[in-house]
Amino acid sequence: MGWDTIKKQERVVWAAPKKSTGMYNVTRVEFDGHKFDSMGERDRYIVLKKRMQDGEISDLIHHRVYTLMDGWEYRGEKIRPIEYEADFVYQENWETVVEDVKSTKTALDAQYKIKVKMFKLRYPELLFKEYIAVER
Repeated sequence: MGWDTIKKQERVVWAAPKKSTGMYNVTRVEFDGHKFDSMGERDRYIVLKKRMQDGEISDLIHHRVYTLMDGWEYRGEKIRPIEYEADFVYQENWETVVEDVKSTKTALDAQYKIKVKMFKLRYPELLFKEYIAVER
């Protein structure tokens, strides 16, 4: 399924289909009617879904967007707002938890770190959690 046979120098070589990769070279996957940016994110969803079924958390939302800085106009130029897309949002112990799944490498990304700081400044009432996925 999805494999192409390529004849190369009189040998048959099997080539795997191209992975749908994003900015950080992760494989995007679909599961349970949702699209996930990585397998680590999908795996975390499975854990959170089980926790929701067990009554430990509630109101699980996948990929919620938060505005970190509103858009504006500068000398006739429209500046777009800065937004942060959380992987998961849920209720736990009467508190709203915003969770982001990252690999150890992308957790060190400068742009990501700045967005986390901006998020914490703009939404201090929300609990921000990072879940570092183990790389395969």
